[in-house]
This record gives sequence, C-alpha cells and structure tokens, in this order.
Amino acid sequence: MSEALRLLLVNRPPPDPLGGGGGHHRSYQLKWELENAFGEEAVTAICCANDVKFGKTEGKGTVDLSLRDGVTGLPGLTSLRLFRQYLTNPCFYRQNPHRLVVNTGFSTDADVLKADFINRYRKCVEGPKRPDVVVIDDSRLGVLVAINVEHGIPTVGSMHNLESLDAYISIRENNWGLGATLGDLSAEYAALAKLDACMLISKVETGLLTGLGLDVSFHPYLPRGIVRERFMKIRELRQGASIEKGMFVVMGSARHSTTGESMRWLTENAVTHGLPKACNLIFLGRGTRKVLADIPQVSDIQIKDWVEEDVLVDMLSRAEGVLIPQQMGFGAVTRVADMACAGIPTITSEHATLAINVPPGVSVAANNWKAWREQMSSLVANRKAPDHEAYETWVAAAPSPLPDVVRHVVNATRKP
Repeated sequence: MSEALRLLLVNRPPPDPLGGGGGHHRSYQLKWELENAFGEEAVTAICCANDVKFGKTEGKGTVDLSLRDGVTGLPGLTSLRLFRQYLTNPCFYRQNPHRLVVNTGFSTDADVLKADFINRYRKCVEGPKRPDVVVIDDSRLGVLVAINVEHGIPTVGSMHNLESLDAYISIRENNWGLGATLGDLSAEYAALAKLDACMLISKVETGLLTGLGLDVSFHPYLPRGIVRERFMKIRELRQGASIEKGMFVVMGSARHSTTGESMRWLTENAVTHGLPKACNLIFLGRGTRKVLADIPQVSDIQIKDWVEEDVLVDMLSRAEGVLIPQQMGFGAVTRVADMACAGIPTITSEHATLAINVPPGVSVAANNWKAWREQMSSLVANRKAPDHEAYETWVAAAPSPLPDVVRHVVNATRKP
C-alpha cells in the first residue's frame, strides 16, 4: 500500500502471552500477526475484559474496559414475572425471547458494553488518528460495527469461538434451553454478517456458518512471538530433562463448562476403572479443584488448580505427556497447538481434532475409557519426542489469513 495503515484491535480477553490461558494466547496471536505485518506503531490494542492484569503489565497502547454482568432471570414463569423481567432490559429479550425462560448470558445488543467503553471507543474512531480498519475478536462487540459504519471504517472479525454455542451444555438439555441457544446463534449470525470480513478459529465453526450461507474463512490458532518462545523453551528443556515415566498432565480451565465436564469424565473413569500401570495424573487449570471437589482422593491423581509459571514449566518439561479430554463444545484448540509447539506428546479426544489440522505428536482417543488407557500405555511403552522439523512444516502449512484480509478490506473501502 502507498501509505501506512492505522489499525485498532479490540480484544475481549487481554492479549497476555505469559500469565493467561488459551483465550489470552489467541488475543496475543491476533496482535502479534497485525504488528508483524504492519508494524508495532500501526496497531493500537484496547481490551474489554474484566481482567486488568495485562493493562498493568503491558500498558502500552492498551485500555482496560469491562463487559457488563449478564442479566439474571427472575424465578418462575408467571406472566407478571415474565413481563417484569422483560422491562429490566427490553432489547436483551427482544433479540431472543427465549431468554425470558432460560438465561444463556449471551447477547450482541448495545447494552452489553458499558457506556464508558463506548465513549472511549468513540474517541478512538473520531480522533485525528482514527483507524483505517478495526479488528474485533468477539461477536458480542458487534455494536462497535454500527459506530464504525457511521465513520466509514471497515470492521474485520477473527473470533475466538461462536460464543452463542460456547455455553453451558446443561442449558440445552430441554427444548426451552435448545431454543434459547439457537436464538442466540441467530443473533450472533446477524452480528457476524455485518462485518466486512469474518474469520473463525475452528474448522467446525467455519463449516457450520459457511453451510448457513455466511462468507467466512478459517484462521487457526498458532503460538506466536513470546508464546512460541515460551513453549520452544520447554521443548528445549525436555531434551535434557529426566522424563517421569507415566506422569500425565491434564490441562484446561474447568470453569469452562464443556472442558470441566470432559475433565470430570476422565477423572471419574480413572478413579472407577483405574489408570494403566505406573501412570498418574496431575490436573492443572482454573476451577479444577472446585469442579472435581467431590471426586474421591486417590494416590495417583493430583488436583492442583492454577499454578505459577515456573511450576508449570517444570511439570511440562518432565511430563510423559499431556491429556486434553474435550468430548464436546468448542475448546482445546489452543492447548493442542501449544503442546505441539512444546514438543510434548499429547492425547486428545477425537472431537477436538475435528476443528483443526492436527499437529505432529498428537494421538486421538475415542470417547471410551478403554481407548484412553490404551493410548496412555502405548505412549509410555513407545516414548518418542515429536519431531521439531515436522512441527515447523505443520506451522508453515497453516493458513494465516489475517493480514491479507485486512489489506483486501481496506483496498475495497478505498476504491472510488
């Protein structure tokens, strides 16, 4: 392009390459890819998450904001109560009337964002350094698209997940809950359709929306920049470390409902039916102790919850492998890619691999305990570090569409 671009990146999870989980790594990937393509000075990042850690440690060009708390439904289904509930937030319920009965916590309505956020955002797009394009990572930020249209600024989306479907599985156990979820999907589809271009992290989600008629493309997660360096260091440490036979680390945020359900399935089967000989499990991740609190304590299963970075690095450098059970939902894609970068043999559910191009070093287990036992036993008996060259080949073959999509959208906007 003949002139430098100005880009505004609006993240929901802060782009934290060190202390955060998969969502933070995805946000950081977007920031890194834009800065790598257009220069650090061209990209301003603002964040709309409750987590203010990133702003305190990496304050350059970042504003910390927050989403409003979700609307909580009143108990009972009487007409009067439903009407009163409707009056608390008419826009929220007009978008999807099923929310009157089942509160999914999802909305793309303007009221999702605090007025303070909207005011600060307007200053960004109305000031002398107004961006040429805005990149968002969450459909719940769709209200920003209308503001961008007012000012002739295109909006590109590269999403973490289809947030309407990334909800508590228990919600969809009855027709009301399923109806509420599908109503949310309809609202999310409408929000994404207003974007000038849209990318999704999962091949499953990409295929779903393409099948429904929306023009979207696949933008997989890859460890970039500091995240890549961090996991490459673990790969290096593993080459000289003493691998502990049979030690498997189970990673994931159990607070994420489908991840927590899958971790619980793994734990219950390990306790009930037993682990393979000489194997033990160490569970790591936010909310793990709470979700697994009622599981009987056994000597070969440790539940540690969230651990500090140095502890995590030590465990991953010594682990026989990592287990990533994900039997349902929309998780695991960042964990699988991160462990591949670290050169750690990984066993994951078949469901998780449908969303990605599977990296080297990943074994797939069916949704039964016999298959998981066999995979763990095989990995212990045939220990082999994933090939580094094969990993780099996998990375090189992965789609990386964000910079080209941004250029295309800006060029299309600038045409006379």
